Amino acid sequence: MQAFAQHLARDLALPALSSGYKNLVATLRENAALADAARSQGLDALLASDNSALAELKKGNKELVTSAEKIAEKAMADAVREKFPAHAIVGEEHGFQAGSDARWVFDPVDGTSAMIRTAMCEAFGLPLPQPTPAFGITIALVEGAVPTLGLVAELAPKDGGLAISHLYIGDGKTATCDGKLLPLPPYPKTLTGAKLACTVPEIMFGANAKKWGGFQGLLDATGQPCITDQNCIGFMRLLHDVNIAYEADLAYHDAAALIPILQGAGIKVTSEKGEPLTFPESAIGTEFFVLAAQAELHTMALDCIAKNIPPAQNKYTQGGNMHQGYASKFS
Repeated sequence: MQAFAQHLARDLALPALSSGYKNLVATLRENAALADAARSQGLDALLASDNSALAELKKGNKELVTSAEKIAEKAMADAVREKFPAHAIVGEEHGFQAGSDARWVFDPVDGTSAMIRTAMCEAFGLPLPQPTPAFGITIALVEGAVPTLGLVAELAPKDGGLAISHLYIGDGKTATCDGKLLPLPPYPKTLTGAKLACTVPEIMFGANAKKWGGFQGLLDATGQPCITDQNCIGFMRLLHDVNIAYEADLAYHDAAALIPILQGAGIKVTSEKGEPLTFPESAIGTEFFVLAAQAELHTMALDCIAKNIPPAQNKYTQGGNMHQGYASKFS
């Protein structure tokens, strides 16, 4: 199954995504007005705007998508149907296709906004935002309610297109990066100084005071800036240089691939309440909290989230609704 998952990512998804990225950069480069807008407004404000040149990149739910992602997902789904005709499919772009209790789960690009911002920087000669946006292909096999295989292929620009810079794969028992087992890195013995990754806190946790308060309490306890805009790669960085990854509002296709890799590497992964994460068919369409860290740090993080933060210190209650709409996704 691992070899088949790698085939889906390397041989089917990557060529379509790489070609699509190259075409996207070329198309953007030809649009002088868009380049001027990017320089004057900034990428965040531009992507959040109603600029007609970006209309074809926007889905109805104010998310972003490229045609290459749809092509890549279809290629992977077609390959699954040919090899495992009874299996079900859950896709970011094409939705749920019913089948057996074995489900293949695809997100052709987890972090489309990060990919588009990267393409804009390349096309318009702009410096990349910091932290550098990260994105990747995610593939999972879920059997019943348990993800038994996860693959994350980190993508990066190369030779005008995209290449896989790191490939993570796990089955819940073992996990590898680029084919090698990695020892877990050292971590702080307290939350102070821990590096916390969360792709877009204002969107993920900004819906209400309690939700935001748990996240803010954890972030404040670390005393460090949040590492943002990493998407699935933020969780993979737990194997390298991140200590805690905590996100909310993750879709089925966002979360399923993470679990077998992180657990296989010895990382503890739960909900924000410390509960195991399961992925039955009935969970398709729901959203997940995912908290991941090495065991001792995970316990400290969980306690901190549960304690929340005093209302007088809660930025949500001080400043109103933290959810600033689509624009905050790019802040």
